[in-house]
Amino acid sequence: MARTSWIAAICSAVGLVCLAGTSGAAQRLPPDSVVRAMLRERVDAGKNAGIVVGLLDAGGRRIVAYGTSGRRGLPLDGQTLFEIGSISKVLTAAVLGDAVARGEVGLGQPVKTLLPRGISVPSRQGREITLGDLASHTSGLPRMPADLPEETQDDDTWASYDVRRLYTFLAAYRLPRVPGTGYEYSSLGVALLGHALALKAGTSYEALVIRRRCCRSSVADWHFGVCAG
Repeated sequence: MARTSWIAAICSAVGLVCLAGTSGAAQRLPPDSVVRAMLRERVDAGKNAGIVVGLLDAGGRRIVAYGTSGRRGLPLDGQTLFEIGSISKVLTAAVLGDAVARGEVGLGQPVKTLLPRGISVPSRQGREITLGDLASHTSGLPRMPADLPEETQDDDTWASYDVRRLYTFLAAYRLPRVPGTGYEYSSLGVALLGHALALKAGTSYEALVIRRRCCRSSVADWHFGVCAG
């Protein structure tokens, strides 16, 4: 793989541990020294505090780290936890696709059918927000709820935003357009989708993703795939 392609791949993985697979058993990814030099270039330039990259090829599993975790006393290695941000949207869409394939839900199914009875979800001109609308960012919901606390440097803005507040916001919100008729990036919409799917499965969002999309053969070996649970 060309060095420029690797730069793009690693840049897309900044801030999280990733596994880079290969298409052929004979292929090998760049040596640790090359990957570490690429990480050093970004970290020393001040673009990131630290980066961890996971590599999986014919030679086995390797972890390369450079920089710091940004937290005093917290090491930067293959066990460091990172906030993955909007990558969770990909996982939510994958869980949705799996649920559709299993016949548990449908893309055209209104999201309110997965929520507790009595919860109000905005609609327009009789058109309900569907699971497919939420996954494709065409629900009409805004990027963030208007009542989300202002973000601070050391605080997770979503941490204090509980389900009660979500339901209150949905009940009061008025859609600017008919669902399915226009695109508007919506973290709120995908968050609602993940919440609804977790309710359908009778478990937490985290447990649902682990059960359906993250298979584990040992404590230190995670990979993405279609799981049986």
